[in-house]
Amino acid sequence: MNLQAEIEPSVESLSAEAPLSALPPMLQQYLQYKREHPDCLILFQVGDFYELFFEDAVTAARALNLTLTSRDKNNPSPVPMAGVPVAAVENYLARLVAQGFSAALVSQLPGKSVRAGVERRLERIITPGVNLLALNHQKEAGFIAALFFDPENLEGSQAALAFCEVQTARIRIKEGLSALKAAAEISKLQPSELILPQSVEGQRVDRRHAMVRDLERMLNAGQLKFRPESYFSLKTRSDRDFSKLAGYAALSPAARKAVRLLVGYVDEVTVSSSVAFKSAELWEDQRVVQIDAATRRTLELLSNSRDGSTRGTLLQYMDRCDSPLGSRLLRSWIAAPSAILDEIMERQQAVLALRGAVDLRAELKPMLQKIIDIDRVAARLELGAVSPKELGALRDSLETFEGMRQMLCGILQGAASALLEKTADTLVAPERLQQILGQLSDNPPYLLSEGGVIASGVNAELDRFRVLKSDSRSWIAEIENKERAATGITSLKIKFNNVIGYFFEVTQANSSKVPPHFVRRQSTANTERFTTEELRTREKEVLSAESQEFELERELYGRLRSEAALFALELRELAQLVAQLDVLTALAVLAETEGLVPPAIDQSPALEIEQGYHPVLRAILGNAFIPNDVRMLDRPCLLITGPNMGGKSTYLRQAGLIVIMAQLGSCVPAARAQIGIVDRIFARMGASDDISEGESTFMVEMREASNIIANCSARSLLLIDEIGRGTATADGLAIAQAMLEWLVIKIQCRVFFATHFHELTALEKKYPALVNLCTGAIEQDGQVIFTHQIEKGAADKSYGLEVAKLAGLPSPLLRRAAALLANSQSSAADSRQLTIFGAAPFADSPSAAEPAETETQSRRLIEKIRKFDLNNSTPLSALNFLNELIDELDR
Repeated sequence: MNLQAEIEPSVESLSAEAPLSALPPMLQQYLQYKREHPDCLILFQVGDFYELFFEDAVTAARALNLTLTSRDKNNPSPVPMAGVPVAAVENYLARLVAQGFSAALVSQLPGKSVRAGVERRLERIITPGVNLLALNHQKEAGFIAALFFDPENLEGSQAALAFCEVQTARIRIKEGLSALKAAAEISKLQPSELILPQSVEGQRVDRRHAMVRDLERMLNAGQLKFRPESYFSLKTRSDRDFSKLAGYAALSPAARKAVRLLVGYVDEVTVSSSVAFKSAELWEDQRVVQIDAATRRTLELLSNSRDGSTRGTLLQYMDRCDSPLGSRLLRSWIAAPSAILDEIMERQQAVLALRGAVDLRAELKPMLQKIIDIDRVAARLELGAVSPKELGALRDSLETFEGMRQMLCGILQGAASALLEKTADTLVAPERLQQILGQLSDNPPYLLSEGGVIASGVNAELDRFRVLKSDSRSWIAEIENKERAATGITSLKIKFNNVIGYFFEVTQANSSKVPPHFVRRQSTANTERFTTEELRTREKEVLSAESQEFELERELYGRLRSEAALFALELRELAQLVAQLDVLTALAVLAETEGLVPPAIDQSPALEIEQGYHPVLRAILGNAFIPNDVRMLDRPCLLITGPNMGGKSTYLRQAGLIVIMAQLGSCVPAARAQIGIVDRIFARMGASDDISEGESTFMVEMREASNIIANCSARSLLLIDEIGRGTATADGLAIAQAMLEWLVIKIQCRVFFATHFHELTALEKKYPALVNLCTGAIEQDGQVIFTHQIEKGAADKSYGLEVAKLAGLPSPLLRRAAALLANSQSSAADSRQLTIFGAAPFADSPSAAEPAETETQSRRLIEKIRKFDLNNSTPLSALNFLNELIDELDR
């Protein structure tokens, strides 16, 4: 029987048609929480399990591969149900959040009940943007953002964007944005959740607005959350005093509303606790290199273009970090490298100092590996959700700081580094916090209920209860031995269970020997169970001691946790120091193991790279990868021609990656490099379309080109490949030339411009800033060998047919295409020059009988072949293209 099919129809009928009063009190309580939190899966504690009901059960069963069952299976409309153990709930929550779900945890209150049943309360909400699970050691930062805009004035610059990582408690703002600019910023940021107003001054905000539709295309539907105007009114639901939030008073009205919208949502999700936000500061774009989402995808900085993972990315290549703190910071440095010369050189100096101190660095790395995710622990401390085990790990982390400082002092004796010196001076654990955490036992458990959280000697009363509990073993043995001797029953034992407590167990064979003061409690198939007045008295003492021990330890731990939470801000500052040290150490390891060199960084417009190589491809291909030079001093525009597969795109990408690595403070993959700081990097490569919006490949290409022209400056770096190829040749050539001239004359920035329009190479004589380069190719024994060397000069051909041959197109088709190409290249009607394939037309070709028609058809076919993009084609699309050519030839 398909249980899901049987019970799924009942979900809607029970929640929509049946009155609330018709349901059991527990399910009424469940649906009440669901109505209050409709965008969350409700996990509802029932004893030792968290249960889900109705649609939530069906959803969770699919997402977590749980058994889907139902309550009251004999009912014609059974209620779907699925559950997870309380002890393992963190694992399941992590899996739900990883799939984009939000979850609300409703827990039972210990020892409390009401007439309707067990009393419960909403303990916490976990969302993709507010994910502070203890088991979450993610290396990727989870941003949450809020956008405030005027739906009646999307063309103006009235929008404001507030965003933060909850664990760092720092809010950053971009204000004065147009709708287009706000969308671009969100695309670049890629927040885990984006909070939007439900309405603004009575004007509803929904999919009728182009702004919302644009955002839905960028993010998953579940990432957009709408909240009412009360969230950004003068007082949020939490009644926070925003006057104490540093930087808030200087913000524009729109930015203030974005901040309140963001904070209001965080307060909603964190339930009874709150994140202690300390500042709301304007994000200064000029301090970092601006890299938009399209460029990040093209250069595969953080995720690859195949499956979206980090495999084959710059991040994977560079990440030698030992902690989640370091990995997250490195990710942010790659996404936004520094544009400040002093900051870059400080980092580089620290990397070189660490690279040179091989032995001390080897001692430092194991210390970094022991560091817990301090940012996350600080946030969980503020929310009251931190476990004893996490605080024990925090204590152990803080104890490593002194050893790390000693290592840094040793490194500084051999090399100068202002950044490492500052770290050594400030990486000091608060003494009072260490005293507080010192009250924990050596190995505290994850759950407080397991006991043994507070160390012995901290509280005399707690120690007394523990002695009473531990003495139970001795009195059990004492009473057991006494009654054995008195009764003569050598198999008599004292045991315990949760139902009847402590009891004497006697076999049925010996039950006749039991004395009168033994009171029967329970019978089983083979044994009888008894108690005595003495055993009951001792039991009460022990159970009372256990209960009192638990209550006292819970009180002591709560006090310890509250005192430790006062240090959340200092912990976050220490976390930044550790993260930075981890990244710098990782960059030093990278430089040493990969043989990277420190680049010379300055404010000039230079870009000089000797024997540079693509770091990721070199790691895969080894010495088979061919390095190349970049010379961009007095001639900042490189026009690159050459065949497909010749290495043009790789040349462009490796230049972009080397600049990014240099400006985040790393050594670079080259023999030598001089890099003038860039403020923006744009990469426009490959073909794509947007079918959902009815936009062709050419329209997408033109939009990207328009964005580049509108936002680049003289200090920008542009990597442009094949602009203008998505339309007719004449149109495409005109657009490509106009754009190239615009960049050379008006913008005067550093440009890599790869093209198949060989006509553009004539511009070298017209514009001194432009130089022609080409990818090398050798024709040998009827074959083409691509050298992948970048050479001076212009390519004389694109070798499209040769690449088609390498791709496996049939020989008859290639011979026909060769003949057509030769015909189009000859000015004489009877010219029959052949390429290296020496081909003739098909046997049934009409070319001899109808020369004029054949010439027209030839030009059409040649144009079609030239425009076909093998680099971005699948085998299926190549076969479809081949069928089109054959059909056209047959006609």
